[in-house]
Amino acid sequence: MPDWTADDLATGTGGTWLTAARPAPTGFSIDTRTLAPGDAFFAVKGERFDGHDFLSAAAEKGAGVLVGARFPEALRQAPASPEAGSPGEESGSRTPEPPAPGRPSAPSQRAGSVGPAGPGCLQVDEPLAALQRLARFHRARHPGLFLGVTGSNGKTTTKEMLRHLFAGVAETRATSGNLNNHIGLPLELVRLPLTTRVAIIEMGMNHAGEIRFLAGLARPTAAVITNVGPAHIGNLGSLANIAQAKAEILEDLPATGTAVVDGDSEFLPVFRAATRAAVVTFGFGPECDMRGHDLTTGPDGTRLRVTWHGTEAAVRLQLLGRHNAMNALAALALFVSQGHDLAAGAARLAEFAPVGARMESHEVDGRRIILDCYNANPASMAQAVEFLRQCPGQRLAVLGDMRELGEDSARFHAELGAAVARAGIERLVAVGHDAAGIAEGARRQGMPAAAVHHCSDTAQAARVLPGLLEAGQTVLLKASRGMHFETIVKALWPTLPLDLH
Repeated sequence: MPDWTADDLATGTGGTWLTAARPAPTGFSIDTRTLAPGDAFFAVKGERFDGHDFLSAAAEKGAGVLVGARFPEALRQAPASPEAGSPGEESGSRTPEPPAPGRPSAPSQRAGSVGPAGPGCLQVDEPLAALQRLARFHRARHPGLFLGVTGSNGKTTTKEMLRHLFAGVAETRATSGNLNNHIGLPLELVRLPLTTRVAIIEMGMNHAGEIRFLAGLARPTAAVITNVGPAHIGNLGSLANIAQAKAEILEDLPATGTAVVDGDSEFLPVFRAATRAAVVTFGFGPECDMRGHDLTTGPDGTRLRVTWHGTEAAVRLQLLGRHNAMNALAALALFVSQGHDLAAGAARLAEFAPVGARMESHEVDGRRIILDCYNANPASMAQAVEFLRQCPGQRLAVLGDMRELGEDSARFHAELGAAVARAGIERLVAVGHDAAGIAEGARRQGMPAAAVHHCSDTAQAARVLPGLLEAGQTVLLKASRGMHFETIVKALWPTLPLDLH
């Protein structure tokens, strides 16, 4: 049985066929640049584009189905007959009832079986809402184990650790890249094959209520909150509000489910109050269920021992920093809580490679280059600076703007600069408008003015940095994704791989 039929698509979206051609989709897309022949193309409207403007382009690229609220007349074929599988109701007029879990609905007409060849046109009230309804439909019938991941820092690394761990015991898939919001996540859900045994779903947020909505789509059986930090504090106002927003992922976990949370966090009571599921804690504190100890970390990796209810194992990581040790503890806690062996999990983590541009270490021309160009907030910056402090030789921090910090942005940037100075780091290059506060904070804390440089943008930084590089240095590059630090990397070290996903 195929995963998708034309009837599934119409029922799941609540849409109405306008054409005699009603192909079964072979994939799903919202972008004509990456659309594959046979895909169902959803004409989603974004901030700077409207997918309806690309319906003809999608048809030319071989889309099997076009899903939209309106269509060019040239794409509308002869009206479909009642026998062809139309839901027979107006778009959005009812809430579809999904079939039993794990059982696709009956096969429907295939491309070319009714009417002229060409893409089928499925009319819906609003394409994004229809995609989200389809995701709920697919999740309701999916038999796999769904695991949710969120947190202020480390959620992508933890998600990829979980993918690596569970892939050793079952067919496992995880959301890709940064497809973790109200558009990307439903797209990832409808792409999940019904044969997937473990689905790992990353969920991001900028505002309260967003995680609750995403969790309502993915309906995880178990979930992990990596940590709570001041990411997006400009939108949420306080760490307490951020903790409440992250805890939304736990609210609808089943009583038989598992909530994996930071046992060292001041917000542990918030997490416990949010869920009826069993709570499993990780961290370095003596009361944590998955407890780390004997931690050593350096430019070549991280070592620690872990204890789980009397069972102990050694963990070797290719990743850098204490924060990645915490990510490993979180992933192991979820893995072992699902009935898997601690020693086997620890052994598999030794093979886990760093996620692109997240504390990724390279040796180039006699110096260590640490790329952490994907994201930044005060907590992750502090972790990176602390790691750099422990590195041997001369150290150079290249730090850029941190975004979405609201009215406290100036304070956070100044505090970061002061932390750089207190850490004894020899040189600082601050990049960006807000990063001027990093430079000023470092000078005020006593860092020599000659060792502090401020660049207005990445182009200027790429011109300044060659004069500051020396053999034996450790160079850290870290900034919010919107700073595009990859342009600095490409200018200075064009042979380095840079996979920002």
